[in-house]
Amino acid sequence: KSRAKVVGATDLYYISVRLEQRAKKKDLSYIQAELPLFLHEWMRADEGLRLFLSEFTLENDSEIDKTKEAEPALSKEDLIEKLLEALADYKNRESATYLEQLFHLENDKKLQESLYRMKEKIEMLDFEDAQQLVKEYKRKQEKRWMVK
Repeated sequence: KSRAKVVGATDLYYISVRLEQRAKKKDLSYIQAELPLFLHEWMRADEGLRLFLSEFTLENDSEIDKTKEAEPALSKEDLIEKLLEALADYKNRESATYLEQLFHLENDKKLQESLYRMKEKIEMLDFEDAQQLVKEYKRKQEKRWMVK
């Protein structure tokens, strides 16, 4: 529901709200009647998101390639900040790139698991939750850096 609203699929959001309300009331006949409309809106949202992401990715590929060429290897601290910036700007591909670089630098297995969770959130376009995970990861890193 909330993700539908975040990506602008408002019809899907409102249908989901109504379905949830009717499900709580166990109104099976309403749910069965509304399900085809829900699936139709789901497919529309999916198609729109795929189209958007394909165009967005194509437009930004050259920009990302320029960034890779221009920037020297980044430290963990810098990668974390770049990742947070990319997530704040809802830049899927750029976020994934910084996360991949972070993963290659991370040796701690528990922290690698955190990076995997971030990856899942980014793939699901859940940038807000991904940001929270990055902030937690950053706090853990800062504690490790203070000990050294």
